[in-house]
Formats: sequence, C-alpha cells, structure tokens
Amino acid sequence: MTDLPAQPAKSRKGLALAAGGAVLAVAAVGGGVWGYQAYFGQGDQPAQALPAKGLLGYVSLDLSPNGEQLLAARSTLKKFPAIADEIKLGGKDDLRKQVFDKLKGDGPGCGGLEDYDKDVKPWLGDRVALAALDAGEGESPTPVIVLQTTDHAKAAKAVPSLVKCLEQGGDDTTSSAFNGDWLVLADGAGKAEAAVKAAKKGTLADDDAFSTWTDAAGDPGIVTGYGSTLGYERALGFITSDSGMKLPDEVMKEAKKFTGAGLVGRFRDGGLEIEVASKAKGSTVTSGDIVSSLPKSTVAALTIGLPEGWRARVEKSVGHALEDEVGMSLEQAEAMLTQQTGLDFDDIETLLGKGLSVSVDSAFDDEAMQQEDPTAIPVGIKIKGDPDKIEKVVEKLRDTFGAQGMPRGFLVSKKSGDYEIISVNPKYADKLADEHGLGDTATFKKLLPNADDSVGSFFLDFDAHDWLDDLFKQFDAPKDVRDNVAPLSGIGVSSWKDGDEAHVLAKVATD
Repeated sequence: MTDLPAQPAKSRKGLALAAGGAVLAVAAVGGGVWGYQAYFGQGDQPAQALPAKGLLGYVSLDLSPNGEQLLAARSTLKKFPAIADEIKLGGKDDLRKQVFDKLKGDGPGCGGLEDYDKDVKPWLGDRVALAALDAGEGESPTPVIVLQTTDHAKAAKAVPSLVKCLEQGGDDTTSSAFNGDWLVLADGAGKAEAAVKAAKKGTLADDDAFSTWTDAAGDPGIVTGYGSTLGYERALGFITSDSGMKLPDEVMKEAKKFTGAGLVGRFRDGGLEIEVASKAKGSTVTSGDIVSSLPKSTVAALTIGLPEGWRARVEKSVGHALEDEVGMSLEQAEAMLTQQTGLDFDDIETLLGKGLSVSVDSAFDDEAMQQEDPTAIPVGIKIKGDPDKIEKVVEKLRDTFGAQGMPRGFLVSKKSGDYEIISVNPKYADKLADEHGLGDTATFKKLLPNADDSVGSFFLDFDAHDWLDDLFKQFDAPKDVRDNVAPLSGIGVSSWKDGDEAHVLAKVATD
C-alpha cells in the first residue's frame, strides 16, 4: 500500500489564508461602513443638546456636512464668483468664521474674542443651531443658541467674553451651560441651565415627532429645521392676541391636527433645494398635467389643482372672519362681486374648474411692450374643467367689460380638449391651445421633479431666451452682478401628497 503524503504545512497555509481573508473581509466591511457614514452620515447634531419638551422651533447649520453634501456644495457654489471669493470654498474655517462674525455682530463689547484664529478657532466646532423655547402662554419665547465645541476648557474660558458679546446693546442676561460637547446660550438668567436640565429627561434628537418629520423631509443636508405642535399653537395665540383678530373656528380646528413640520436644506443636482414635510390634511387633486401641457417656450407658470368641495371649505373657513373683520356677510360680498364683475360665487367655481395655470411666454414683443400695449403681453390662463360652461362665464365678463367701454374682443378665449384658454394676447391664446411639451424639457424636470403628483407648483425659467441676462443689461447692471446671476437657470416650487405626508419642495437650479 502506498502511503498518502501528509500535508500539514499546506493545511496550515490554507487555514491562515482563510483566516486572513476573513479578517480582510471584516476590515473591508468595517471600512465600508465607516466610508458610508463619512460620505452619507450626519454625525452629532445640536438637537442632542436641547430638550424636546417646551421646544417651539429649531434650525441648525452644519458647516461640516457629509461628503456627498460637501462635494455638491462646492460644485454648486464655485459657479458664483462672489460666493467663491467670499468663502474661499477651500476650507470650513472660513465658513465658521463668517458664522461667528454674524453671531458676534459689528458692535463693541466683544473683548477677548477679537482674534478668531486665536480666541475662537481652537474651540468652535462645525455645527450651530438657533432655537426657541416656550416661556409660557402669552410670554415671549426664550431664544437659544447651541454651539458645538472641540475643547471644553478653551470654550469655557471664552464663555464670559461670548456672553458679554451677545449682551451688547441689551439689558437682558445671557446664561450659559454645557451639555457634553455643546455650549448652550440662552436669553435670561438660568435659562440655559434649565434647558440642559430638561434635556436630560428627553432630547429633541430622541423626540418621535422631530425624527419623523425631519426624516420625512428627505436626505440630510446643511440645514435642518423643525416646528413643533406647541410652537404652532403659540404662533396662533400670538397672532390673535397681538392683532386682536379672531381666527376662524375652522382654522383653529385644523391647527389641533398639526403634529409638527420638518425642513431640510441641501445641495443637489448642481443647485440648492429646501424640502418641508408635515402631516397631510384634507383631500387634494393633482395639477401636474396642466403645467406639463404648457408650451415649451413658457418662462413662468403658477399652477394649482382644486379638489371637489373646495368652495364650501373656503366659505366655511373665511365666512365668520369676513363678518367679524369687515362687517360683511358672504351674501353681501357676493352681491358686491356681482355688481363689479357680473359674476356670482357659482360662476367663480365654474370659472376655476378643477385647476388652472397662469403662465407667461418667453416670446415678448418688445416694440409693442414699449408702446404699453397690454395685448402684447404673452400671459394667459389654462383652465381644466368644462369648456362650454366656462365659456358662458367668460361671456358674462365680456358683457361687464363692454359696459365699461372695453371691446368684446379684448378677452380672447379658446377651447382645447378639456381645457379653456383665456388671454388678452390672441397669438399666445393660440399657442396655449395648440402647443405643448413643457413637461418634456430638461429644465422642467430638474425644477419640478414631482410634477406628476403635484397639487400646486411654481415654475420660473431664467434661461428661456436669456431674458434675465438681457434684463440686467437693459438696467446697466455691473458686470460682477451679471456674472453672479448668469449661472442661475431657474426656480421651481412644488407641493404634493405622499400617503399621510404633505411635502413642499423649493429648488434653485444652475446651468
């Protein structure tokens, strides 16, 4: 029998390779997690230093955002010469200095904090927040500043000068307290200490409503904001007490359903966007099909969808307020409307249909505009509804205008499928009826990414026929101003409903 050769060395080598591979795999996973957190994660935030109970509102600024945001911010801001020169985009120290200078102000009384590199940089962290804490019903809220610190001892040494700096020009006492690596400064003796003590029982960062709505506002960015239920109640109370105005019962009833709102400001797609999320209320109807169907040459459009029963809700919410504030009933208001326009409330409901868009085209007739001819303005209304019924309302308007000496042809109307077109510009009325495609343009998709689900929207295209650049040239704006306006390509604002969540997204896009 032939003995099989023993291979202990090879077995040990294989075991070592397997173990080494396992270690490398664990290291790779760990490194991947670290890399993911560094690129996408936020790190510690000022909300960890504030109490959830009694907080009215909160906004934080992150000067050291995750890698994704940092790259997006640099690629966006470097397009604007003035911003690039001001903050030097190369490091966060410049940003921190500017934030501190804003907090410090320009007045005297900041002795001990004059040299930023020596007195502030050694202890100031990358995150700062402003908040308002409740001081009781009918009382002004307590302003609070939270600063991240990197060296507790040096920060504590700077506190007296910082407090003196914040108190300049005022009589109030600024209190201070530390909560871990966070320096809390509050307006009022003992207020900062009380805030830190309250935070021990529950921080804002751990509050369910705060987490729910700031998470709902989308991916993290450089700014995070939050408004609490209590904050909304206090705001309404301030409005009623300060103005003496009684808000409609319907408004107060809806206010009780408010569960908070979150906000995130971030850089994305070469621009800046702000998203707000809160609990959705009532029924809605989308209007994306209206704005998407406008001509490609549209430069601006304001669009809204109107759900069934909207008129009854409006009358219910404003009826009592109208009587209380103006001393006029809904019936009297309708009579006045009829006297002035020939329309009643039923006509208005018919005229507005299921939604509409007020739009402006980029094809301006400069010569006619200079002659102050209103029919040269390419502005019009596209209404989704029953064109035949809407046309009858338009005829009533023509009768009213005719009685006032205006020609009947001044108001142009056209039917286009399920839409009624109204304009004072005949050429633009034809364009609104016959041309489409705005929703297919790259600018539209960038500015209104949720157009299909939008309840309402605003669209403004700066690049259409270069009208913004031409406008600044006509006003002889300095070249540096034009250079800093040139990168802007448009602004978009849209609102939509996603399940039980209501969202609003505002975007500023660049070329």
